[in-house]
Amino acid sequence: MSDLTPEQYAQSHAAFLRVLAMCNTRLSAEATREIEHWLQHDELELAFESLGLSIMREQVTLSWEVREALFPLGLLLGLDRESVLSSTFWRDFCPLLRP
Repeated sequence: MSDLTPEQYAQSHAAFLRVLAMCNTRLSAEATREIEHWLQHDELELAFESLGLSIMREQVTLSWEVREALFPLGLLLGLDRESVLSSTFWRDFCPLLRP
């Protein structure tokens, strides 16, 4: 999906883990397991998409800090151009990232 350098991937992975830590207590155990599954397989894009879908499905309220971090990370991962789990992911998820 994305063409990140190893350094960009490491930075994106660290940023994603920070965001996940901020959301984790508000997600179901099933959602957390699915996200962790993708992370264990080094599928950062799928982990992000799974997080976003879980946020939408479970109607998780996002803090400004989380919304501010998710938008550029999603762009960097190329989710505005291609997604796997939902063909309309970015279009559906973006409204949740607005203040």
